[in-house]
Amino acid sequence: MIDCETLPRVDPTHHLEDLFKKAWREHIPLGGSFDLTYRCNLRCAHCYAGPLPAAGCDAAEELDTAGWLRLLGEAAEAGCLFVVFSGGEPLIRRDFAEIYRGARRLGLVATLFTNATLVSDEHVRVLTEYPPRLIEVSLYGATEQTYRTVTGVAGAHARAMRGIERLVSAGLRVGLKTMILSENAHEIPAIRAVARSLGLNFRVDPLVIPRLDGDKDPLSQRVPPPDAVDLELEDGEARGELNAFAQRWSPEPSGYPIYVCSAGVNNFHLDPAGRMRACIMSRGVVAETAKRGFKTGWDAVGKQIQAINEQKPGVCSTCANISLCGYCPGLFELESGDASTPPDYVCWLGSTRRAMLDHGGG
Repeated sequence: MIDCETLPRVDPTHHLEDLFKKAWREHIPLGGSFDLTYRCNLRCAHCYAGPLPAAGCDAAEELDTAGWLRLLGEAAEAGCLFVVFSGGEPLIRRDFAEIYRGARRLGLVATLFTNATLVSDEHVRVLTEYPPRLIEVSLYGATEQTYRTVTGVAGAHARAMRGIERLVSAGLRVGLKTMILSENAHEIPAIRAVARSLGLNFRVDPLVIPRLDGDKDPLSQRVPPPDAVDLELEDGEARGELNAFAQRWSPEPSGYPIYVCSAGVNNFHLDPAGRMRACIMSRGVVAETAKRGFKTGWDAVGKQIQAINEQKPGVCSTCANISLCGYCPGLFELESGDASTPPDYVCWLGSTRRAMLDHGGG
């Protein structure tokens, strides 16, 4: 599941609002996602990273422990406060606890994305010692059969549930999420019920993306927009949140620039080799940081985004559904080859959500 924002969402009255505005004005890298690895113990057909075996770090082109700790320190020095640790499966790294502990000792506020199948005693200890802001677990089925169909691994559903229960029992803040896929759409209500039974927040995402190497095979997992949005908005709270978000963000008369989001402005992404991008999907905006340093990479990415935004706005810049479709120039570039050209599926999601909100209220 892709998450383009690493910063917590706040309303205009929240005490962090002034900090966010300052970071935007002064190009401070307030939040970033750190993909520690693309390796994973699961084999999901929809995964944007692709089926990278659980081999060693060297074979997978990953920074070592010292490399990640150095970049975390440089990011903190540059003003970073919020980090997301993701992958792949970040817990597959034997040094995860050391990297995570290092980030928290720097004062960084951490979020962890995991499938929870590899949760160990060591993980629970370090996460309890230095609690994260949130641990979000991707749960791809409510039953062993569906989970195995999606992930390609027998017995992984039971391991995921044990991992979730261990994290919850430790008193950690846990949330569940899933992708709406052709292989698990029939179980979305049941997965939501699992989250409810555990007292956990739950969110879904129907926007399956191509693999980062351009392979579009994962797109076969996309569910038709009417069905996907029905599942997405059957939760009244989710419907209300989307409606409120759409009302807060409407097109400017003069149109938006191509990158209207915080990517490259106060948000960044680092891949397992330490390359920086404005976001994980923006493959054309990239800078080396592992050798040249975090600040050099951050400045380079910012200049690239600025140059893109000086171009003529794309067709989405005045669209009434820009707040509802999942607008993302990085995804557009990955799927259509042009950061200003949206794929049809994205537009269909936007118009379908708009119709459902208009007819169903919020």
